[in-house]
Amino acid sequence: MEPSRCSRGEEAKKRKLEAPIIREGSLVAFDTVDLKALLDQHSDQMRRMQSQIDGLAATNCALQARLDDQAEKQAEQVDELREKCDVLESRCGSLERSIQVLRKDVSWSYSAPDIPRSHWIEQGCDGEYAHNMEECLGRIKQDVEDIRKGEEDCCLCLDYEHQMAVLHDDALLPHFKELADAI
Repeated sequence: MEPSRCSRGEEAKKRKLEAPIIREGSLVAFDTVDLKALLDQHSDQMRRMQSQIDGLAATNCALQARLDDQAEKQAEQVDELREKCDVLESRCGSLERSIQVLRKDVSWSYSAPDIPRSHWIEQGCDGEYAHNMEECLGRIKQDVEDIRKGEEDCCLCLDYEHQMAVLHDDALLPHFKELADAI
């Protein structure tokens, strides 16, 4: 560097430091009055900031207390729900065991009376209808027994696709009652 440049830079710095003007917000003061005023200003700012910090700390404590209260209430609710769930699971298990006992111990017998072929003929139906009714009653009885044993979960015994329709006859009612009871 050239000596003239260094000396010019140093002179500029010296002038800035020796300048008697204090700009607002400037941290540079030149006499004790100015320094005291600056320290008082900073002290006031610090008190205001400390007051704000204290206010925020109090608000934070209040919010934390509310949060802790809510967390405690939720924990109590969770405990209550767990207890209810345990009771319901116990009752469900008990009911499942009861169902198993009922299925095993009960003698499911098909109690609807047989309808002889002659009944359909006496009603004026032909031999084909009588034969179809014997097969229909056999399917009803088989589905009822399968459903009661837990081996079947749907009933197709009354699916008459490609077959003749079943005419109403009071003799069929006990069979339909057995089917309804099984379902």
